[in-house]
Amino acid sequence: MIVASTLIERMVAALDAEGSDRYQFDRDFKPAINYAIEYYVSIFNAAFGEKKLSEENLRELTRTRVFQTSKYSRIRFASSDLGDEVWSVLVVCPEPVLDPQIDPVVNPDPTSSLYIDGDQTIFVRSEYAASRLNFEEWNENNDNIFMPGNVVMQNKFKEYAYKNFIHTKDGEAPTEIIEEIEIRPYLDNQLVGVTYLRFPPLITQDTDQIYYPKTMKNLLVNQALKFISKKQGDGTNLYSVEEKDISTLVSLMA
Repeated sequence: MIVASTLIERMVAALDAEGSDRYQFDRDFKPAINYAIEYYVSIFNAAFGEKKLSEENLRELTRTRVFQTSKYSRIRFASSDLGDEVWSVLVVCPEPVLDPQIDPVVNPDPTSSLYIDGDQTIFVRSEYAASRLNFEEWNENNDNIFMPGNVVMQNKFKEYAYKNFIHTKDGEAPTEIIEEIEIRPYLDNQLVGVTYLRFPPLITQDTDQIYYPKTMKNLLVNQALKFISKKQGDGTNLYSVEEKDISTLVSLMA
């Protein structure tokens, strides 16, 4: 991880502003650094999409938590429970070994999943890793014994799968949009371990941590400086700059 003040020191030096009050944290450095954090989310997404990087490169942002499915075999990732906003699901692990091993808890609303707090138990391991299916594969694989997520194989040879985020409940207000993943073979109010990538939180103070690898210090500094300087007319375009940034990021993370 990187302390925001480290980036600010390098930015001040690059701007030749030592001892000057020309640049302020709230007005200049905070929005510039937050812009750089968000910019590299998009660059990572592009690198993931092109399969040039794996999400596992961001161990600072990787979390594993325990959930209990709803009666529909679905899991909701509520930021109010996790304290995180989920960026990407890395692996879904049904039938987990926990410490301590606990039974599913009484769910007052079986139509919704539950987050199991780390004070109750933690994930240890699982023999299963659910495959991710798109919506078409999900429907077609239901009875196909050769594909993960089928409901025919219920013995030790079963293979789990999950369908990526869906919104099935009524309501379109921000507080009513409940996005869930669905697991098959179906798990009715059962415990599941999930490893996910969290979005990097933005900074509010110069003492805050930036949840990127330390090797990205200079990349973040350069991008934050671009935000401050607002350089224009240099002959570049968005596509070429992004491709260059992806290549630089991949080389750095290799």
